[in-house]
Amino acid sequence: MDKAANSNGNGRGAGDARVGDGRGAGIGAGNARGGGHGGGGCGGRNDASAYRPMKQATDGRRPLTAKEVALREERGVPKNYRGSVKERKAPVPADVNCAVWISNLPFGTTTKDIFNALRKDYPVGRVANVSVMPGTTERLNPGVRIVFFKHAPALALHTLGNGPAGFHVNGRRVKKVLWDRIGALEQPEGCRGNFHTRVLYMDGPRDVANMSNIRALIEGNIVYQTDQVGEYYAGDRGTVVWAFAKFSGQAQAAVMILRQKYKDMPEVTVLYGEDDCGMI
Repeated sequence: MDKAANSNGNGRGAGDARVGDGRGAGIGAGNARGGGHGGGGCGGRNDASAYRPMKQATDGRRPLTAKEVALREERGVPKNYRGSVKERKAPVPADVNCAVWISNLPFGTTTKDIFNALRKDYPVGRVANVSVMPGTTERLNPGVRIVFFKHAPALALHTLGNGPAGFHVNGRRVKKVLWDRIGALEQPEGCRGNFHTRVLYMDGPRDVANMSNIRALIEGNIVYQTDQVGEYYAGDRGTVVWAFAKFSGQAQAAVMILRQKYKDMPEVTVLYGEDDCGMI
């Protein structure tokens, strides 16, 4: 089985493909982009050594502080939302903004619904973060904040969503695609030809490169949401391609944990895989 795709994103899948937990296929065994290795970091630094379990995973369901409650009230965020809610910063100008906001989504819209909409008809570019905000008493329908790595995909979705074709989620056209009020700036590309993405790609001995082993290593260290997972096997080799909802704190953390764990095993490859929402 090939360990990884080359720098042009080409790869050859092999083996008895198996999709994990009914969360969809759509990502192949050979779709990692770029080079790199399980023990490698950027600029000669082993970024795995910097990993610490995320605070959300170790805090459990601790009570919110008064400041956290106040920030949620100010931002209109439900108090049961456990993600990070930061103080307001100066808005990012629209001509460099990488984040869009879509409100009035169909009731019950999930993170996976958003990814399905993006990859089906609107594969505009690499997604850094999808955060679906549940409906509240003030805002009955949910909204979603979509952050891309680059401005161009955000601009493409903004243009499409407000044009004649529109952007559809679960069969319904959304009214508007707005620039997110706080916004986000472009993020680093990654290093050694391996673009940062929300997708983990791992190839190695079958007893190492499998979903059960990876879950055992990352659970308890990070809180994550899964878009889709693919498992592929050929002989004694295994490949796992795991698309998370977010790069930061999810795919990035998983890559760091696995690189740290297998840094002394050259037969194990841990990379960022291709995002089927686009690779811009």
